[in-house]
Amino acid sequence: MPAELSSGQSTIVGVLRRAVLLLMPIVLVLSSVQLILLTAKAWVKIEYKLPGFPPDPYGFSVEDRLQWAAVDIDFLLNNADIHYFDQVLLESGEPMHNERELAHMEDVKRLVQMTRAAWLITAAVLVVVLVVVGRVGGVSALGEVLAAIRRLINGLGTPDFMP
Repeated sequence: MPAELSSGQSTIVGVLRRAVLLLMPIVLVLSSVQLILLTAKAWVKIEYKLPGFPPDPYGFSVEDRLQWAAVDIDFLLNNADIHYFDQVLLESGEPMHNERELAHMEDVKRLVQMTRAAWLITAAVLVVVLVVVGRVGGVSALGEVLAAIRRLINGLGTPDFMP
């Protein structure tokens, strides 16, 4: 901690450093979840084309499965409600999903939305905490916190700003 900080400033910076330690893993995990969601169509293409991937029990081809998976992924990532699926019909004219599947899609969408909100809020709080550390503790305190974040990300153990 920089020597020029008052006792009160040192306490504030110490508390904020601990907040960073708590927030950073959450932000990293939720960022990973967001990245997976945003690249889900690519993962589905890879997965469905792997050797030994089981055939569809309902007779859908790989192309059919990719098409319908894309529709589901789009629903999870857009702002539409469950009526999004009203116009999505199979070639036979039947709805793509039955009522149980639609209820499941609503549950998953709610989870995706809550995860996104938690990610945005946590990331915003982390940024605010870092700004306050920089304002209260100065550049050297901010540099210490950023270096500790780097060590945390690199997996070198507990950052040394914890007593």
